[in-house]
Amino acid sequence: MHLKRNSLLELFRFIFALLILYYHNSFLIESGGFYSIRFSVIFFFLISGFFIDSKLKKSKDLYSKDKDQWLKYIFYRLKRFGIPLLIAYIFSIVDTIVAKSWSSGTLHYLWFIHALLIFELLAFMTYRYIKKESIRDLIFLGLMITGIILRLIPSLREMTESLCMIYCPLGYFINKFKYKVRNNMFYVTIIVLSLTGIIAFMFTSYQVYKEFLMGFIFMPMLLISILGINMPRSKVLNYLGSLSLEIYVYQSAARLMGTFNIHNNYINFSIVATLVLLTELYKMIFAIKLAKNHEEPIINKV
Repeated sequence: MHLKRNSLLELFRFIFALLILYYHNSFLIESGGFYSIRFSVIFFFLISGFFIDSKLKKSKDLYSKDKDQWLKYIFYRLKRFGIPLLIAYIFSIVDTIVAKSWSSGTLHYLWFIHALLIFELLAFMTYRYIKKESIRDLIFLGLMITGIILRLIPSLREMTESLCMIYCPLGYFINKFKYKVRNNMFYVTIIVLSLTGIIAFMFTSYQVYKEFLMGFIFMPMLLISILGINMPRSKVLNYLGSLSLEIYVYQSAARLMGTFNIHNNYINFSIVATLVLLTELYKMIFAIKLAKNHEEPIINKV
Protein backbone atom coordinates (compact mmCIF):
# COMPACT_ATOMS: atom_id res chain seq x y z
CA MET A 1 0.00 0.00 0.00
CA HIS A 2 1.36 3.42 -0.98
CA LEU A 3 1.10 5.52 2.17
CA LYS A 4 3.00 8.37 0.47
CA ARG A 5 -0.10 9.09 -1.58
CA ASN A 6 -2.39 11.99 -0.66
CA SER A 7 -5.28 10.06 0.90
CA LEU A 8 -7.81 12.85 0.37
CA LEU A 9 -6.90 12.97 -3.32
CA GLU A 10 -7.37 9.19 -3.51
CA LEU A 11 -10.82 9.52 -1.96
CA PHE A 12 -11.88 12.07 -4.59
CA ARG A 13 -10.47 9.88 -7.37
CA PHE A 14 -12.73 7.10 -6.13
CA ILE A 15 -15.77 9.42 -5.88
CA PHE A 16 -15.32 10.89 -9.38
CA ALA A 17 -14.85 7.39 -10.86
CA LEU A 18 -18.18 6.41 -9.30
CA LEU A 19 -19.81 9.55 -10.73
CA ILE A 20 -18.61 8.63 -14.24
CA LEU A 21 -20.03 5.15 -13.74
CA TYR A 22 -23.29 6.73 -12.56
CA TYR A 23 -23.44 8.94 -15.66
CA HIS A 24 -23.08 5.96 -17.97
CA ASN A 25 -26.19 4.38 -16.54
CA SER A 26 -29.08 4.36 -19.03
CA PHE A 27 -31.57 6.66 -17.33
CA LEU A 28 -29.12 9.56 -17.36
CA ILE A 29 -28.13 9.02 -20.98
CA GLU A 30 -31.67 8.39 -22.25
CA SER A 31 -33.26 11.26 -20.33
CA GLY A 32 -30.94 13.98 -21.61
CA GLY A 33 -27.76 12.44 -22.83
CA PHE A 34 -25.39 15.26 -22.01
CA TYR A 35 -25.44 15.95 -18.33
CA SER A 36 -22.52 17.91 -16.89
CA ILE A 37 -21.76 15.01 -14.52
CA ARG A 38 -19.80 13.47 -17.40
CA PHE A 39 -17.15 16.13 -16.83
CA SER A 40 -16.02 14.39 -13.67
CA VAL A 41 -13.34 13.14 -16.08
CA ILE A 42 -11.81 16.65 -16.00
CA PHE A 43 -10.58 15.96 -12.48
CA PHE A 44 -8.50 13.00 -13.69
CA PHE A 45 -6.98 15.02 -16.54
CA LEU A 46 -6.01 17.80 -14.10
CA ILE A 47 -4.30 15.24 -11.83
CA SER A 48 -2.40 13.71 -14.77
CA GLY A 49 -1.19 17.11 -15.95
CA PHE A 50 -0.30 18.21 -12.43
CA PHE A 51 2.03 15.26 -11.82
CA ILE A 52 3.44 14.87 -15.34
CA ASP A 53 6.45 17.12 -14.62
CA SER A 54 7.65 15.23 -11.53
CA LYS A 55 6.81 11.89 -13.13
CA LEU A 56 8.96 12.55 -16.21
CA LYS A 57 11.85 14.14 -14.32
CA LYS A 58 12.07 11.00 -12.17
CA SER A 59 11.89 8.71 -15.19
CA LYS A 60 15.14 6.89 -15.96
CA ASP A 61 14.00 6.44 -19.57
CA LEU A 62 13.67 10.15 -20.40
CA TYR A 63 17.29 10.74 -21.45
CA SER A 64 18.11 7.22 -22.61
CA LYS A 65 20.11 7.06 -25.86
CA ASP A 66 17.78 4.36 -27.19
CA LYS A 67 15.86 5.85 -30.14
CA ASP A 68 12.89 3.56 -29.49
CA GLN A 69 12.60 4.65 -25.87
CA TRP A 70 9.22 6.28 -26.50
CA LEU A 71 7.80 2.87 -27.42
CA LYS A 72 9.16 1.42 -24.18
CA TYR A 73 7.61 4.33 -22.28
CA ILE A 74 4.16 3.70 -23.78
CA PHE A 75 4.49 -0.03 -23.09
CA TYR A 76 5.46 0.77 -19.51
CA ARG A 77 2.40 3.02 -19.11
CA LEU A 78 0.08 0.36 -20.57
CA LYS A 79 1.66 -2.24 -18.31
CA ARG A 80 0.88 -0.07 -15.27
CA PHE A 81 -2.81 -0.15 -16.21
CA GLY A 82 -2.47 -3.90 -15.91
CA ILE A 83 -5.09 -6.64 -16.06
CA PRO A 84 -8.19 -4.35 -15.91
CA LEU A 85 -7.24 -2.63 -19.16
CA LEU A 86 -6.43 -5.94 -20.89
CA ILE A 87 -9.83 -7.40 -19.90
CA ALA A 88 -11.59 -4.18 -20.95
CA TYR A 89 -9.89 -4.28 -24.37
CA ILE A 90 -10.91 -7.90 -24.94
CA PHE A 91 -14.56 -7.19 -24.10
CA SER A 92 -14.55 -3.92 -26.05
CA ILE A 93 -13.08 -5.40 -29.23
CA VAL A 94 -15.60 -8.25 -29.16
CA ASP A 95 -18.48 -5.81 -28.68
CA THR A 96 -17.24 -3.47 -31.40
CA ILE A 97 -17.01 -6.39 -33.85
CA VAL A 98 -20.51 -7.56 -32.91
CA ALA A 99 -21.94 -4.03 -33.18
CA LYS A 100 -19.92 -3.40 -36.38
CA SER A 101 -19.43 0.17 -35.23
CA TRP A 102 -16.94 2.07 -33.09
CA SER A 103 -19.65 4.33 -31.65
CA SER A 104 -22.14 1.50 -31.07
CA GLY A 105 -19.53 -0.78 -29.53
CA THR A 106 -17.81 -0.28 -26.20
CA LEU A 107 -14.24 0.44 -27.34
CA HIS A 108 -15.02 4.15 -27.36
CA TYR A 109 -15.65 3.93 -23.60
CA LEU A 110 -11.87 3.78 -23.24
CA TRP A 111 -11.30 7.11 -25.03
CA PHE A 112 -9.99 8.57 -21.76
CA ILE A 113 -7.12 6.05 -21.65
CA HIS A 114 -6.22 6.64 -25.31
CA ALA A 115 -6.27 10.44 -24.93
CA LEU A 116 -4.18 10.26 -21.77
CA LEU A 117 -1.58 8.01 -23.40
CA ILE A 118 -1.26 10.40 -26.36
CA PHE A 119 -0.77 13.36 -24.00
CA GLU A 120 1.82 11.47 -21.95
CA LEU A 121 3.68 10.50 -25.13
CA LEU A 122 3.64 14.14 -26.29
CA ALA A 123 4.91 15.25 -22.87
CA PHE A 124 7.62 12.56 -22.92
CA MET A 125 8.86 13.65 -26.37
CA THR A 126 8.70 17.34 -25.38
CA TYR A 127 10.74 16.81 -22.23
CA ARG A 128 13.18 14.52 -24.05
CA TYR A 129 14.02 16.83 -26.95
CA ILE A 130 13.25 20.35 -25.68
CA LYS A 131 15.44 21.45 -22.79
CA LYS A 132 14.08 24.99 -22.49
CA GLU A 133 11.18 25.10 -20.06
CA SER A 134 9.71 28.25 -21.65
CA ILE A 135 9.38 26.51 -25.03
CA ARG A 136 7.74 23.50 -23.37
CA ASP A 137 5.31 25.90 -21.72
CA LEU A 138 4.43 27.41 -25.10
CA ILE A 139 3.75 23.95 -26.55
CA PHE A 140 1.41 23.04 -23.68
CA LEU A 141 -0.27 26.46 -23.90
CA GLY A 142 -0.82 25.98 -27.65
CA LEU A 143 -2.32 22.56 -26.99
CA MET A 144 -4.67 24.04 -24.39
CA ILE A 145 -5.79 26.89 -26.65
CA THR A 146 -6.44 24.44 -29.50
CA GLY A 147 -8.59 22.34 -27.17
CA ILE A 148 -10.58 25.41 -26.06
CA ILE A 149 -11.26 26.34 -29.70
CA LEU A 150 -12.50 22.80 -30.41
CA ARG A 151 -14.84 22.96 -27.39
CA LEU A 152 -16.27 26.27 -28.62
CA ILE A 153 -17.19 24.86 -32.05
CA PRO A 154 -20.50 22.93 -31.62
CA SER A 155 -19.84 20.53 -34.50
CA LEU A 156 -16.48 19.50 -32.98
CA ARG A 157 -17.56 19.40 -29.34
CA GLU A 158 -18.28 15.67 -29.44
CA MET A 159 -14.55 15.09 -29.95
CA THR A 160 -14.07 14.42 -26.24
CA GLU A 161 -10.30 14.11 -26.63
CA SER A 162 -10.29 17.93 -26.65
CA LEU A 163 -10.97 17.72 -22.89
CA CYS A 164 -7.54 16.12 -22.49
CA MET A 165 -5.99 18.81 -24.69
CA ILE A 166 -7.26 21.50 -22.31
CA TYR A 167 -7.13 20.10 -18.81
CA CYS A 168 -3.91 18.07 -18.83
CA PRO A 169 -1.91 21.20 -19.78
CA LEU A 170 -3.95 23.19 -17.26
CA GLY A 171 -2.90 20.73 -14.54
CA TYR A 172 0.69 21.14 -15.72
CA PHE A 173 0.47 24.94 -15.30
CA ILE A 174 -1.27 24.70 -11.92
CA ASN A 175 1.74 22.74 -10.65
CA LYS A 176 3.98 25.72 -11.44
CA PHE A 177 2.34 27.91 -8.81
CA LYS A 178 3.70 27.78 -5.27
CA TYR A 179 1.17 27.80 -2.47
CA LYS A 180 2.31 29.31 0.82
CA VAL A 181 -0.93 28.97 2.80
CA ARG A 182 -0.56 26.43 5.63
CA ASN A 183 -4.01 26.87 7.18
CA ASN A 184 -6.15 23.73 6.99
CA MET A 185 -9.33 25.69 7.65
CA PHE A 186 -8.65 27.84 4.59
CA TYR A 187 -8.35 24.76 2.36
CA VAL A 188 -11.44 23.14 3.88
CA THR A 189 -13.42 26.29 3.08
CA ILE A 190 -12.18 26.26 -0.53
CA ILE A 191 -13.06 22.56 -0.86
CA VAL A 192 -16.62 23.26 0.36
CA LEU A 193 -17.00 26.20 -2.04
CA SER A 194 -15.56 24.17 -4.94
CA LEU A 195 -17.86 21.22 -4.30
CA THR A 196 -20.85 23.55 -4.02
CA GLY A 197 -20.06 24.95 -7.48
CA ILE A 198 -19.43 21.50 -8.97
CA ILE A 199 -22.64 20.00 -7.55
CA ALA A 200 -24.65 23.03 -8.70
CA PHE A 201 -23.81 22.21 -12.34
CA MET A 202 -23.27 18.47 -12.25
CA PHE A 203 -26.87 17.33 -12.62
CA THR A 204 -27.96 20.03 -15.04
CA SER A 205 -28.00 19.85 -18.83
CA TYR A 206 -24.76 20.69 -20.59
CA GLN A 207 -23.75 24.18 -21.62
CA VAL A 208 -20.21 25.13 -22.55
CA TYR A 209 -19.93 27.88 -19.93
CA LYS A 210 -20.70 25.29 -17.21
CA GLU A 211 -17.89 23.07 -18.46
CA PHE A 212 -15.42 25.97 -18.38
CA LEU A 213 -16.55 27.07 -14.91
CA MET A 214 -16.07 23.51 -13.64
CA GLY A 215 -12.80 22.96 -15.53
CA PHE A 216 -11.08 26.31 -15.00
CA ILE A 217 -12.38 27.36 -11.58
CA PHE A 218 -14.10 24.77 -9.39
CA MET A 219 -12.05 21.65 -10.26
CA PRO A 220 -8.65 23.43 -10.04
CA MET A 221 -9.69 25.04 -6.73
CA LEU A 222 -10.66 21.61 -5.45
CA LEU A 223 -7.38 20.02 -6.59
CA ILE A 224 -5.20 22.79 -5.12
CA SER A 225 -7.05 22.61 -1.79
CA ILE A 226 -6.85 18.80 -1.60
CA LEU A 227 -3.09 18.93 -2.18
CA GLY A 228 -2.65 21.82 0.25
CA ILE A 229 -4.54 20.38 3.20
CA ASN A 230 -2.60 18.54 5.87
CA MET A 231 -4.32 15.33 6.92
CA PRO A 232 -3.23 11.88 8.15
CA ARG A 233 -2.63 9.29 5.46
CA SER A 234 -5.09 6.42 5.33
CA LYS A 235 -4.58 2.92 3.92
CA VAL A 236 -8.34 2.61 3.38
CA LEU A 237 -8.61 5.82 1.33
CA ASN A 238 -5.47 4.98 -0.62
CA TYR A 239 -6.98 1.60 -1.45
CA LEU A 240 -10.26 3.13 -2.59
CA GLY A 241 -8.33 5.47 -4.86
CA SER A 242 -6.47 2.54 -6.39
CA LEU A 243 -9.85 1.09 -7.46
CA SER A 244 -10.74 4.13 -9.59
CA LEU A 245 -9.00 2.80 -12.72
CA GLU A 246 -10.76 -0.56 -12.45
CA ILE A 247 -14.13 1.15 -11.93
CA TYR A 248 -13.57 3.19 -15.08
CA VAL A 249 -12.18 0.61 -17.50
CA TYR A 250 -14.60 -2.17 -16.52
CA GLN A 251 -17.56 -0.08 -17.68
CA SER A 252 -16.97 -1.24 -21.26
CA ALA A 253 -17.05 -4.90 -20.22
CA ALA A 254 -20.12 -4.30 -18.06
CA ARG A 255 -21.98 -2.68 -20.94
CA LEU A 256 -21.32 -5.68 -23.17
CA MET A 257 -22.33 -8.22 -20.49
CA GLY A 258 -25.43 -6.17 -19.66
CA THR A 259 -26.45 -6.10 -23.32
CA PHE A 260 -26.05 -9.85 -23.70
CA ASN A 261 -27.55 -10.90 -20.36
CA ILE A 262 -30.33 -8.46 -19.57
CA HIS A 263 -31.12 -7.13 -23.03
CA ASN A 264 -30.66 -3.47 -22.40
CA ASN A 265 -27.98 -0.97 -23.13
CA TYR A 266 -26.64 0.31 -19.82
CA ILE A 267 -23.79 -0.08 -17.39
CA ASN A 268 -24.79 -2.56 -14.70
CA PHE A 269 -23.28 -1.54 -11.37
CA SER A 270 -23.22 -5.10 -10.05
CA ILE A 271 -21.18 -6.34 -13.03
CA VAL A 272 -18.56 -3.62 -12.50
CA ALA A 273 -18.44 -4.43 -8.77
CA THR A 274 -18.03 -8.16 -9.51
CA LEU A 275 -15.19 -7.56 -11.97
CA VAL A 276 -13.42 -5.25 -9.51
CA LEU A 277 -13.81 -7.83 -6.73
CA LEU A 278 -12.46 -10.65 -8.90
CA THR A 279 -9.48 -8.52 -9.95
CA GLU A 280 -8.67 -7.65 -6.34
CA LEU A 281 -8.90 -11.32 -5.33
CA TYR A 282 -6.59 -12.29 -8.19
CA LYS A 283 -4.07 -9.58 -7.17
CA MET A 284 -4.21 -10.78 -3.58
CA ILE A 285 -3.61 -14.43 -4.53
CA PHE A 286 -0.84 -13.43 -6.95
CA ALA A 287 0.86 -11.32 -4.26
CA ILE A 288 0.72 -14.21 -1.78
CA LYS A 289 2.22 -16.62 -4.33
CA LEU A 290 4.91 -14.10 -5.24
CA ALA A 291 5.80 -13.66 -1.58
CA LYS A 292 6.07 -17.41 -1.10
CA ASN A 293 8.29 -17.77 -4.17
CA HIS A 294 10.67 -15.18 -2.77
CA GLU A 295 11.01 -16.92 0.59
CA GLU A 296 14.48 -18.37 0.94
CA PRO A 297 14.50 -21.98 2.17
CA ILE A 298 16.36 -22.59 5.41
CA ILE A 299 19.13 -25.13 4.84
CA ASN A 300 20.66 -26.79 7.88
CA LYS A 301 24.39 -27.02 7.35
CA VAL A 302 25.95 -30.18 8.74
